[in-house]
Formats: sequence, C-alpha cells, structure tokens
Amino acid sequence: MLLEQVEPHRFVPAQARPFVLLGEFIAKQLQLCVQLAIGLVIALAHLVHGLCFFLAHVGLRWWLCSLSSAAYHRQAGILFVQLREGPPGG
Repeated sequence: MLLEQVEPHRFVPAQARPFVLLGEFIAKQLQLCVQLAIGLVIALAHLVHGLCFFLAHVGLRWWLCSLSSAAYHRQAGILFVQLREGPPGG
C-alpha cells in the first residue's frame, strides 16, 4: 500500500523509494506535530482568557461588595454618632 503512494514519483529510482516513503512519513508526522502544537497553543490561550475573565468577574464582584460594605459601615457609623449625640439642635 505504501508503494502505491509513491507511484506518482515515477522519476524516483526503485532504490530510493524507501527513502521517499520515509521522508513522506516524517513529513506527515511533522505536520501532525505542528497541528497539535498550534491546537495546544489555542487551547492554552482560551484557558488563560477564561481564567482572566473569571478573575476579573470575581475581583469586580469583590470590589463592588467591599464598596457597598464600606458605604454601609460608614452610614451605620454616622447613624451611631447621631444616636449617641442626640438629635440635632436638641
């Protein structure tokens, strides 16, 4: 079956056909390795993008909650001071 793949190379001497087959095999394996490497790089890029998006979402949520919490505590502190000092003008 492999010799049939070499048939288009009619100019190749019979002694060189095994080397041509080996070269074609190596080229195909190299092509598959390059495709795999490109696929892994793309998958890694998607993973990093998703992780950054997730961390940004969590960070934004934490930041907004901390702002809300700070505002709540500030408002509660003002209310506490007002209750301790009594009503204004009184």
